[in-house]
Amino acid sequence: MLYSLEIQSVVIEGGAQTLDFFINQGFWDEALVFTGDRKFGNGVKSPILNIIPSRTKNYGNSKLEIYYKNEYIKEI
Repeated sequence: MLYSLEIQSVVIEGGAQTLDFFINQGFWDEALVFTGDRKFGNGVKSPILNIIPSRTKNYGNSKLEIYYKNEYIKEI
């Protein structure tokens, strides 16, 4: 439907519950996960994709992991 409206991408920002919903419903194609070297104390854990990222890039002390849905489906 979004493609027919010429919308090519949608960014979802939210907490763990929002992200879990989109992941569990299969409403995603690509996930970018940024991880830094600082801890902020206790909080809500982020959703976990149980696959190896397709690509990983390091930026100083931070890491970007890129996941693709098609590879996620193959691992389930």
